[in-house]
Amino acid sequence: MTLTFKMSFRVLLVMVFAGCALTDFVQLDSCSLRDTTTNEILSLGGLAKKDKTAAVSAKDSTGQYDYLYNPCLSFTAEPSTQCDNVAMCQEDTGHQPIRYYNLGNQSTGKFIYQGGWHYLQYNGSKTWDGHQRTTTIMLICNATAIDPRLVLTQETQQGEYRLRLESECACFGKCKQISQTCTPQSGNCACELDTGELINIRSLNQPSAPMVVKTPTSTVTLNPCTGINVGPGADGCRDVTVCVQNAGTYTDYGVASRAAYTLQNGHVILTYISQDSSKRTNIELVCDPGQRHYPLVTIQGQQTPSEINLELRSVCACPNACFNPPVNCDRIDDCSCRLDDGNGVFSLSNLDNPAAPFLARGGDKWSNYTYYYNPCTPFTPPEPNDNCTAVAGCQLVDGTNEDFSIGAQNTASFRVSTAESDVLTMMYTGGNEDRQTFVQLECNATKEIPFLRYVYEEPIHAYHFVLESKDSCPKPEMKKPGNAKSQRPRTRL
Repeated sequence: MTLTFKMSFRVLLVMVFAGCALTDFVQLDSCSLRDTTTNEILSLGGLAKKDKTAAVSAKDSTGQYDYLYNPCLSFTAEPSTQCDNVAMCQEDTGHQPIRYYNLGNQSTGKFIYQGGWHYLQYNGSKTWDGHQRTTTIMLICNATAIDPRLVLTQETQQGEYRLRLESECACFGKCKQISQTCTPQSGNCACELDTGELINIRSLNQPSAPMVVKTPTSTVTLNPCTGINVGPGADGCRDVTVCVQNAGTYTDYGVASRAAYTLQNGHVILTYISQDSSKRTNIELVCDPGQRHYPLVTIQGQQTPSEINLELRSVCACPNACFNPPVNCDRIDDCSCRLDDGNGVFSLSNLDNPAAPFLARGGDKWSNYTYYYNPCTPFTPPEPNDNCTAVAGCQLVDGTNEDFSIGAQNTASFRVSTAESDVLTMMYTGGNEDRQTFVQLECNATKEIPFLRYVYEEPIHAYHFVLESKDSCPKPEMKKPGNAKSQRPRTRL
């Protein structure tokens, strides 16, 4: 009797999940379905995470196995394992190192309608004895379940996994699909998603302070929307969006007039092609609400002589986030600039004191550091200074005699916040091993004694600080005789 029951149950499972014909429904993509009667769409796009991590997870009854799932967009639980770019992953935490098993690829996603329920089924890798790993997820509509809940209900020895996903996105007409296209708008500095939302990076267009990112062998300078000139005369880049400097050679890697937008794994990819069509730059625009004041640009993946790949994180990469026109702050000298919208000037001349530079402390999991910074005039700290001679910023490794320049005074550039026109970031380059410094001016009209705060290092050798002061506020431009500077007291830690 027991054998008969198991055989019958096995046949029932095959009958339930074998049929995939959707008579009243049309599958739109790997995670979306349209009801042809009501024309409403069921889409798990509202659950999908775009940072290549899983959206939901479940555990088995023993606690040994974790089941990670991200609908619509592939994620990576661990690079160079079975769970690299998958929809569903099983982690076996009972082994060290952890073992990873691919329980489903996005491209295999298939909707099944049976018994009044919708299921989403995926195929993954093979088991050790050759069975196809298959995951079937029962979709349970709960309009009040803002936070999704994933539960493992069954696992068979033949590599079949049954789970239940309860979410508002399992309801028709509740969540949006993942965008598939982004149509360029006038000026090639914005594109419209097929959801009607706009990705607008016009606020990042600041030709007087273009974005700069270092590679081990070159320097990449980027400014969207408007062409810039980089390098000397005819030997430099002229009217380009992306310029790469390598050993004194300047090369066009893309112009604004040859911009194109595509979508990959839910992210907008902005591609620029050079004027002679021999080079290209691919920029992945990553929505990051935390990057409100200036974008974070990093090198991504493999670079070739004809192609570079960048990631740009900014609030302006989020749909419907940035609408203000770009504001530039035109350089006056090493520590002041004039806003081109007529709203005054930023000047740190009152804070210039090379005999007593600002001091801040910060560290990482390896070391603690002391940082010095002075606007306007180069300084040399009193400690052993093999590298920090006549600099704008200096990093000292506590407990050692090591020091590193983190920026030269004459490299200062000024970038206005993409979110608030009264927030300025001063950027310095030319440090040891291509170290850079970013000092965000935090306006506080009541802060008589200025304070420099270390924030973080990201990416490596790029140091971020906040300078809070009443002199960090923009002021109406006033013509003054002479160049006298007053020196204000400093805080020391």
